[in-house]
Amino acid sequence: MTLQRFALGVLAIVAGLAALYLATSDVHYTDRNCGTAIFATDVNKFSVETGDVEQDDFAEQSVITNCKQLILGRRFLTALPAVICITSIVAGQRLRDRPERLSGPF
Repeated sequence: MTLQRFALGVLAIVAGLAALYLATSDVHYTDRNCGTAIFATDVNKFSVETGDVEQDDFAEQSVITNCKQLILGRRFLTALPAVICITSIVAGQRLRDRPERLSGPF
């Protein structure tokens, strides 16, 4: 195993673990748990009751919108190390030792 393949393997493992952590860690907006990048919480459960109907509707829509934006951002953030992991694996496979080709008329 060459040093380049070893480095690509380590990079793939680290990037894979980072992607796994980012995909499974909770996303929070104020005191609400929005879920994870893989399993988002049902945002229709985020009802807020203060007594003022207009204020409650605004707060509920604000929480729903912000949770959706945070989850989407986390998904894009998770995709970056996942792509690095896959690219490192493919590059490491292409760097494997190959036997020399036979020289001949063809």
